[in-house]
Formats: sequence, structure tokens, C-alpha cells
Amino acid sequence: MRAGAATVLTAVAMLAAGCGSHRVQPPVTAAAAPSAELLITVGYGEEVVRAVRVAPGQSVLAALEGVADVSTGYGGRFVEAIDGRAGSLERAEDWLYFVNGVEAGVGAGEWLLRDGDQAWWDYRKWRSYPNVPAVVGAWPEPFVRGARGPAPVVAADPPLAAVLRAAGATLAEQAANRILVGADAALRERDPDWRRAAGDAPAAGLTAWIEDGAAVVWDAAAGEAQIVPAGRAVAVATATADGGVLLVVAGVDGPAAAVAASAIAADGSVLARRYAVVFDGTGQPVAFGGAR
Repeated sequence: MRAGAATVLTAVAMLAAGCGSHRVQPPVTAAAAPSAELLITVGYGEEVVRAVRVAPGQSVLAALEGVADVSTGYGGRFVEAIDGRAGSLERAEDWLYFVNGVEAGVGAGEWLLRDGDQAWWDYRKWRSYPNVPAVVGAWPEPFVRGARGPAPVVAADPPLAAVLRAAGATLAEQAANRILVGADAALRERDPDWRRAAGDAPAAGLTAWIEDGAAVVWDAAAGEAQIVPAGRAVAVATATADGGVLLVVAGVDGPAAAVAASAIAADGSVLARRYAVVFDGTGQPVAFGGAR
């Protein structure tokens, strides 16, 4: 498993750069003032440690140091500990971070927060999942503002296309960034990126998927994938081959996918702070990717 550890160390070179000192967080003084969100969780979002507003214009690392005690390791290349909770090669656990639902590709000291961004630090087991390219927990991001570059162009299926349009997203019939809704089998035929991801879920960073007509979720505590008996649809995200983000609401059949997508359209908070979500036939969440 040392090879896995080396892989994750390469992946988490993105995590942070800096001395690890505790600095005073620049205050956000007014409700209407520009701000970003800093989220700190444990266990694939299962335990929320902090969810605070921070000032934009600073690095993700500086924002973190402003609200928590931070230690860095390996020459300051990644965050080793937050508030005393340290990563471990032996346990295959570390701090990793996303911005607007996208796995960071640079050090946290290099990524500057913009107004409205969400930086999410999560302490999790990584042995089977060293990389998770995208998560659903920042919905409707990264499809409105994007993660770091300009606002993306998005191709989206109903009913989620209407949600994005209302949020100010730029929609098109075809785009690298896509949102698909439908029966899993049909989506695999329709979209090569989903066919690739669903065919090798861990490699694509999927923590929930449809397999042999059943909803499956990754249980990090158990270290294995488990069938969710009540599960009828999943909402999960991954990267596309051409550098976009793909969010998929896949069902064991079309109606199950439609019910889950309608639940998301009605209340996007059902995805908040989650890697992936499994829904039952009524659109209720019944399991979460990676969490117990």
C-alpha cells in the first residue's frame, strides 16, 4: 500500500503551501459584503467541523489559517493537520480540498478565493479513492461560476437546466460541462464519459453508482461498496475527458431518475456537503457517498 500512499501524496500536493501559522482572519463585516464559504468536515462530509464566511481575495490556505490551527508537512506542500487532527499514511487518511465542488489541482496557497466561492476541506480515508475529481456538495456549482477560471458553458437536462438558468448559468446544447438525467443504462449509451466512469467507479472517483440494476454506495468505514436496498437513483459527479465536470442523476430506470432530479430541483440543499447522494423512489436521500 506504499504505492497508494505515493499516489495520494502526489494528489495532495495541491493541498497547501505555507508555514502553518495561525493568522487573524480578515473580517467580513456586513451581510451584503463580498464573502466566500470555508467548510471543514470529516469523513466524506459526514461530520461538519466548521462552516464560516471568509473574505475573498485571499488564498484558500490563508482563509483556513484564519479560522483554524494549521500544520503543514513535506516542506509545506500539503496540509498535515487542522486543529490537531493529522493525516496518516498508515491509516490512509488525509485532508483534501475542493473549490466549488472541484478537486483542487494546485496548492492551497496558490488558489485565490473569489466572492461566492466555497472552499471545502475534508478529512477522509483515501486508500481506494486517492482522487475524487468532483462532488455534488457545492450544487449548483461548479456550473454557474466555475471553480477557478471563467464561468463555464453547460449542457443540462431538465429539470435541472431550469435551476441553472435561474441561477445565471450559461447553457448550450453541447458543452464539456454536462448534467445528465435518466436511466443508467440509457445514459451509458448516450454519454461516453459516463460509460467510462460507471464502468470503473473508483478510478473515476464515484462514491455512488448504479450496478446490475441496484444503487451502490462506497462505505469508507467498511472499506467496500454496498448495495443500498431502498436506493433507486444516484446523484454523483466526475471529470470529463476534455476537462469539464459531469454531474449525473442516474436511476435504475427513467422514472426513478426523474423523481430524484425533481427533488434536487425543488431543494438543492439535499446535495449540500456530500460527495454523492443515493435517493429512494420518492426522492428522499437514503445514503451518501463515502459516509456511514
